[in-house]
Amino acid sequence: MPGPTHCWKRVDRILRAWPAVLREVPDALLAISGSGPAGEALRALARGLGIEESVRFLGPLERAANLRLIAAADCFCSFYDYSNVGVALLEALSCGVACVVADTGATAELVEDGRSGLVVGPDDSAGASRAIAAVLGDPGLRERLGHGAAELAGRALLSIEDRMSLELELVEELGRRTA
Repeated sequence: MPGPTHCWKRVDRILRAWPAVLREVPDALLAISGSGPAGEALRALARGLGIEESVRFLGPLERAANLRLIAAADCFCSFYDYSNVGVALLEALSCGVACVVADTGATAELVEDGRSGLVVGPDDSAGASRAIAAVLGDPGLRERLGHGAAELAGRALLSIEDRMSLELELVEELGRRTA
């Protein structure tokens, strides 16, 4: 049975990988935005792992602030239990941020391992630590993956204008069908 730090976004996986990241990149800082029922348990986990000084729990952020946080990051991590292809990952790719993600759902179909990010097994804490430390510790790798992420987003994701146009077309089509 999952423990109190377990939630579907699996922030606990990032926290558990963080001590090994800090051994390789001692000045690394982990910023976590959002809130949820596991918040206090995750803070306790960070304290228990001795990493609380290198972790910032920012709470819920306005969309614009969250986008600025993502865009400023050296690395974006997502280790969900289910598909990692959520809005935050798409935003990170669009911002050209190197991503480290768990191979769950359709994630590996979107994030190209070694090109637009690094893909690790969902329960591979050592692999996650190595991947995050590699991105944080190697500016060339970080830049290459960031460029790959931006290129992937430009090729595979709709712009906001294109998405709005498509949605309007779909609404008009539904209107014609029900009229």
